[in-house]
Amino acid sequence: MKKAFAALCAVLSLLLTGLPMAASAAPAEPAEIVIHLDETGQTDIAPRFKYLSLIFTDLEITDGRAVCMANFSTASSRRVQLTVTLQRCKTNSSNNSDWSEVETWVKSWYTPGTYIFSKDIAVSSGWYYRVQTVARVLDDSGATLEKVTLYSLVRQY
Repeated sequence: MKKAFAALCAVLSLLLTGLPMAASAAPAEPAEIVIHLDETGQTDIAPRFKYLSLIFTDLEITDGRAVCMANFSTASSRRVQLTVTLQRCKTNSSNNSDWSEVETWVKSWYTPGTYIFSKDIAVSSGWYYRVQTVARVLDDSGATLEKVTLYSLVRQY
């Protein structure tokens, strides 16, 4: 009885201290982080990333031209795939399914550094627009190690 109690205490101690234990289960999928910027262009939280040290997205619309921007920094040599999508909606909806794709661009980088992505595209008036930026850090086999989705402020044009 004392041995069983001691074993139970040891297991609970390992669980509570966060020490790794051997497991036969498949590795867990990486958590997806989704960030919506507020009207100041900031977020209420400051998430910690494992591979990315910074990520930002923005949208500017002037005279029927939208400039979609994204940038990120990484110290990792892992491949980072950036998917930047300009989206539009008839109303300023908080429901992601109400937004439709206008254009999507995909670019990858393979070395540490700070990278800036910018695309210019014509837009129609009478819509709300935003940029969705998805950064995926991939291992050598192409499996996702980290995924961050970031939405710009919504702009009406």
